[in-house]
Amino acid sequence: LTDPATLEVAYVPMLITGVVIGIDTAGLAIMHALLGAGDTHKVMKISVVTQWLLFLPLAALVGPVLGFGLMGVWILYAIYRAGQTVWFALAWKHGRWREIKL
Repeated sequence: LTDPATLEVAYVPMLITGVVIGIDTAGLAIMHALLGAGDTHKVMKISVVTQWLLFLPLAALVGPVLGFGLMGVWILYAIYRAGQTVWFALAWKHGRWREIKL
């Protein structure tokens, strides 16, 4: 990127991404561990609820309707990914995946 206006708009969202990427990576690792253990239903439930029922409607509200724009959506994205990671970690800790017969 060389355009100063684009750099200005992209700078803070990229900082947020840098902060959240470790949490997001942990969430992806736990999600795939649950998939590998056969708990596909739990992964689908968490993914659908967090993305389709929470994040996307809230992003449509926060960004264009409430006027927080890209920054508001990006902060919401960080919260969504962190929340999803916590939910995956709790599902792993609860251990129902141990009872699944493959």
